[in-house]
Amino acid sequence: MKRIIPALLLAGLLAGPSAAALAGDGPKHGAMHGERAEKMAAWLELSDTQRAELQQLREAHAPQMKAQREKLAELRSAEHALDPTADGYVAEVQKIAEERARLRVEHATARAEQRQLMAGILTEEQRAKLAKARDKHKNKMRDGKPGKQGQRQ
Repeated sequence: MKRIIPALLLAGLLAGPSAAALAGDGPKHGAMHGERAEKMAAWLELSDTQRAELQQLREAHAPQMKAQREKLAELRSAEHALDPTADGYVAEVQKIAEERARLRVEHATARAEQRQLMAGILTEEQRAKLAKARDKHKNKMRDGKPGKQGQRQ
């Protein structure tokens, strides 16, 4: 959990304004990430240089990350399409599961490299601010306090 929160915060920054442009018309998932990233950038008081560096980082890693996600989705679909009554079903599932595991490791490693590069763009104060927010969120989650999505109106 300690690594998930900073990853989510960093992913929000990495989603950037370009995600909103790619989302098409109407508020779609990518647009929300872009808005969140912009709020995070403002909250961290990122300089124009930092914003540009983060944008370059996003653009450089986007094709690789997208290809990995698509391949994982293809493998999930292939597994679901298998006939459980067919001969060799278990062997095929195992083969697909092993490939999915390999891709998940590859994807996690690429995300870690991207987070490390992003952290290098931030100042020590900005990293400390993110860490403090992560700890606050972690404590809320541990105490069972829901966020905005978990609250009923």
